[in-house]
Amino acid sequence: MTKPDLMQYRAIRREAVQLREQIERLEAVMTAPPVQQFTGMPSGGAREGSRTDELVARHDELLTLYRDKLRQLTDAQLAVERAIDVLDPTERRLMRLRYLDGLRWEAVCVEMSYSWRRVHQIHAQALGKIIEAGE
Repeated sequence: MTKPDLMQYRAIRREAVQLREQIERLEAVMTAPPVQQFTGMPSGGAREGSRTDELVARHDELLTLYRDKLRQLTDAQLAVERAIDVLDPTERRLMRLRYLDGLRWEAVCVEMSYSWRRVHQIHAQALGKIIEAGE
């Protein structure tokens, strides 16, 4: 686990939320009752059925793709969480505030009631432990 990996956590979380929303929308479309259109004109059922089957197949393919991507993103989030677990509580809190919650350094200092210098010392120690544990 590296610092850039930690910095990607928020983007990964946002993308996972977007994928969950897309999955919900697709599932809602696929489970919604079919809407009948009355045009007053006769139409062949076989043609419409194959079009519907094709649409359902494409929706199913999208759902599979979204679920696979969501699984990959969840694995990445889990890797970050496991990397942070090797830290002591103060270091873990700092890393969560900075990388998972996305606070600026000033806000981390205020939240933890530490000076800028002390926060950066703790950060350096925590990064060292994470990198060492990942090797």
